[in-house]
Amino acid sequence: KMAILRAVQTTAYADELRRLESGQPIPRSSPLQTLHPFVGKDSLLRVGGRLEKAKLSTGETHPVIIPGKCYVTTLLIRHYHEVVRHQGRHFTEGAIRAAGFWVLGGKRFISSLIYHCVTCRRLRGKLQEQIMADLPADRLSTSPPFTYVGLDVFGPWTVTARKTRGGQANSKRWAVIFTY
Repeated sequence: KMAILRAVQTTAYADELRRLESGQPIPRSSPLQTLHPFVGKDSLLRVGGRLEKAKLSTGETHPVIIPGKCYVTTLLIRHYHEVVRHQGRHFTEGAIRAAGFWVLGGKRFISSLIYHCVTCRRLRGKLQEQIMADLPADRLSTSPPFTYVGLDVFGPWTVTARKTRGGQANSKRWAVIFTY
């Protein structure tokens, strides 16, 4: 694992690694500038920060920096996307960060991989519209009004019509349903 990560970092960030190992600052044009990177004990580029004294693992306080457009990154994202059971970008990104990785341009890259995920496309696809069936023959023929009518009456319910000082006035209600 460490050898693969080291190989990926040396191909993507050779200049930054050389400068950090020699004690020079990285150039301002580098995409790593805002992360305040440093070379860890395992000679991997890691994210710097203010969480040194936190009671968290090294992977959580100083995650390993991985370039966004790399095949190894694609494999990691796919793996953690399946680990969180295709629950979307936020869960996938959280699982990657909890595992101790920092993907440069991760949000956009994770979103593009999820967009091409077959399972996610099926789960979050467009809803299909139901095609209505043909009308029955009796609905299409001309006939006098109320020839084909269904009627249902149900009730009564006791309903309080108004409340007075001495009690309440109750009345009965029925319901009628007409179908045609």
